[in-house]
Amino acid sequence: MSSALHLRQRLLVNFTRYNLSPMTHRYFLSVLFLLFIAPLAAQTCEYQVVLEDLVRGDGWNGGQLIVRVGSQPFTFTLGNGSSQTFYVPVTDGDAIALDFREGAFPEEISFQLLNNNDEVLFAAADPTGGTDIFTTTAACVACAAPPLSGIVVERVRSTTVDISFRGNPASDDPEYLIQYAIGSFDPTVSGVATELVIDNRVRRITNLEPGFSYSLYLSTLCNDRADTSDLRGPFNFTTRPAVDLGITEIRSPQTGCGNAAQNVTIGITNYGGEPQSFFEIGYSINGREATIDYPFDGVFTGVVGVDSTEFFTFDNPASLNDPGRYQFKVRTMIEGDADAENDELTLSIVRQPTIEDFPYTEDFEDNDGFWVPGRSGRGPISWAWGQPRGTVIGEAPQGSNAWVTNLFGDYFNGEESYLISPCFDFTEMEEDPYFSCALIVDTEEDFDGLSLEMSTDDGETWSTVSISPADLNWYNDRPNQVWEGDGGFGNGPRIVANLLEGAAGEVVKLRFVFTSSLDDTREGVLVDAVTIGERGATDVAVVAVDGEIFCAEFERSAFTVTYQNVGTAVVDSVFINIPAGDGLTDTIVERLAPGNFRTYEMFVGNSMLVGPSPSITVTVTTPDDVNPANDQGIISRPALLPLPFFEGFENGVLPRSWSVIGAGDITIAPNPNTGSNSLIIPIPESDGFASLSTAIYEAPILPTDSLRFTVDVLELPEGGKVSLEVFSTECDVLDTLFRTDSLESLTYAISLANVPATDYFFNLLAEGGAARISFDDINITRCPGNLSVDVDVIPTTTRNAANARATLTPSAGIAPYTYAWSTGATTQTVTDLAFGEYTVTVTDRLGCTDEVQVVVRNFLDTEDPQGLLRSLAAYPNPTSGELRIDLDLANRETVTAEVYDATGRRVALRSFGNTNQVRESLDLNGFAPGIYLVRVQAGGAARSVRVIRK
Repeated sequence: MSSALHLRQRLLVNFTRYNLSPMTHRYFLSVLFLLFIAPLAAQTCEYQVVLEDLVRGDGWNGGQLIVRVGSQPFTFTLGNGSSQTFYVPVTDGDAIALDFREGAFPEEISFQLLNNNDEVLFAAADPTGGTDIFTTTAACVACAAPPLSGIVVERVRSTTVDISFRGNPASDDPEYLIQYAIGSFDPTVSGVATELVIDNRVRRITNLEPGFSYSLYLSTLCNDRADTSDLRGPFNFTTRPAVDLGITEIRSPQTGCGNAAQNVTIGITNYGGEPQSFFEIGYSINGREATIDYPFDGVFTGVVGVDSTEFFTFDNPASLNDPGRYQFKVRTMIEGDADAENDELTLSIVRQPTIEDFPYTEDFEDNDGFWVPGRSGRGPISWAWGQPRGTVIGEAPQGSNAWVTNLFGDYFNGEESYLISPCFDFTEMEEDPYFSCALIVDTEEDFDGLSLEMSTDDGETWSTVSISPADLNWYNDRPNQVWEGDGGFGNGPRIVANLLEGAAGEVVKLRFVFTSSLDDTREGVLVDAVTIGERGATDVAVVAVDGEIFCAEFERSAFTVTYQNVGTAVVDSVFINIPAGDGLTDTIVERLAPGNFRTYEMFVGNSMLVGPSPSITVTVTTPDDVNPANDQGIISRPALLPLPFFEGFENGVLPRSWSVIGAGDITIAPNPNTGSNSLIIPIPESDGFASLSTAIYEAPILPTDSLRFTVDVLELPEGGKVSLEVFSTECDVLDTLFRTDSLESLTYAISLANVPATDYFFNLLAEGGAARISFDDINITRCPGNLSVDVDVIPTTTRNAANARATLTPSAGIAPYTYAWSTGATTQTVTDLAFGEYTVTVTDRLGCTDEVQVVVRNFLDTEDPQGLLRSLAAYPNPTSGELRIDLDLANRETVTAEVYDATGRRVALRSFGNTNQVRESLDLNGFAPGIYLVRVQAGGAARSVRVIRK
């Protein structure tokens, strides 16, 4: 109740209680008249402005919302992220008007104006720019609940939880009511709850039960205890158990060249409600337990405070003697631990070799070549090694395997990822080495691209391998020094080559850097056939071997060899040799200038082919060729593809290993009857038939399988008819599955119950002449046991932060996939996740589902239980470069500060010596903009500060 209203009530009581004189009577009447006629003192409150970007999460791209309160304008924009709430002070009676200025992609944004009671006054999605798009008059709600956007329930312990919220300036000396209880309850209906009345905006609730789920509500007290505002809630939280330790990080060893003996350093986080000490830690490597000398090693003797992470290094280093993959499994062991799931952490690292023998060649056929994927910051990563199965990137230029940005489909939006090489020891070289590889590039032009970088300090710093006078096909976007679009290669493979300037005499690492925008995605990049050696005058390299190897029963197989002059001299002749079987050598006498390439067609008798899946090695050389490492290419029979499959022709191209013969000019375009893409085949009257063959699919075919497809007869002369025959074939053995002499427009389902369990492709043969038909949605439907979903989680920077990212990548089933998160999200990658567990249902095109659990842990969050570092201040934050560190201690302690980037890599260490006062600055000028953690330690305590470098 306002003070003016209290005064009115007191005057009325006095006026009626006492017998006043006429003059006094007139005086009281005049006062009452003024109080009742004059308006109450204008109330002040805060309206809310909520800005959202619901599509890209990259902010408003220059868009602005101007809120005019009277004559005072407030300008708001969303610089980055998906949502942000702002508060605007208003007074009763203020005129409020909204102006909107469009930026890029206004169709992706929305905003709302709310009053101080969370009531929506105006909302706009896909707004149109203009002035006075909404006007109103401010009217503060006298007794409003705290704004929902400003309520934070955090720091959940075993017996306590903290609540803080934004105040309510529309009330005079407000009091607030907190109601909470175990389980779910609704205070407006029923339920026994604990109640607290508070007059401040920060409260620690104590005496909670460990390990229980609670519901909490908040409201404002109005005139009395029985009169409250609207409720805010429920806010649900679960108290911690008293004892809960977990392993959250394996800091070392890390993937890299490194030494054979490396320290094992782990991060131990206390998720429970009490500090812990004196517990055992152990680990294994590739399933073998490490030898630990308990109790002198493997026992943590410090204190891990609540919500803190402390690091422990075992005394004996791990022996990683041979290059290869090592799986570390680390665990904590403490009595009474309430959550066994976080007690163990598994991490696979790769000890990469250091290459000393040159020329170096790697075709990635037998393994991944010890090249490893990496990422920048917390973004997604799509690099994978194996057999590509895309539409554009459907096969390796040489052999079967390569490194590709997603073997099965497109790369991710917002990606900055790496393909990182082993180490190369060029210390004995006096001339810079020459690098070459085979590339296929399929990216969004002008937005996404690939470059190569080099490091001479074991990956601490990197520089772009720039264009040199010796380059070959090096960057088609030469001003920006990237390959983009089709790389200038027309979606086919090409050899790219360049000098590694400055590499002679150094130990070098290389990495391909792939970046994508937040727009469209494509299949990306393939890397194959890497060679490094001296650059010579005469050097011919195989670019690709392409074609089709038929079964041994056929008479001959035909294929093409593409080769390129990567040397500095003109080549007059080349020799193409196939050593298999009886052997075959062709000699091509033709001048080939440096940088130019040729394609040559060859025919091979099948007597040269042996084994169920033969391959042919082709060698292309020239006299005095200085680099035999790049002279060989491999061609194999078309790869067997897994079942099930579904082809709807959405990409607008015929899939690799599918073929059409006997037809006119085929098209893949929207069907005029259905609107969806389909393969449209004309049957010429002269030939009278057209045949569509699928790729070869891997056995076994199950008795429950069926081949399904949709046919639409688009054109048929009067009186004409078209026949359709469907058969499966292995080599020249045909097995007719179905035949109709009067083809109709419908969906066919053909049982495969009697098809032998072998590898087959399917042939759809249409006969009749002078007709035009379409095929669509060709498939064998079958659900695998699961969709083989890989879960990539970038954890939270602190337990209370909601900034984790999780990406799901299915590799079984049929794309496209849909995603249903327990949060309500429906995207493949979800950001802004908080600490906890989530369930995601992944569904493929055929309706096959897989339920995946996503567990988000914190990366690093330390605390000072005794309050030793309570005076720590780090400012300004955000900072443009210099970060001031202020700290006062009761006693002299050794004080250090470590700076970590968002991936957990320590990027700086500073010691302030033994002191009881710190007034120093950390230099962050050389760091890229982003989020960093500054960890200050003193006297056994540690505290982390999240810092934004602008």
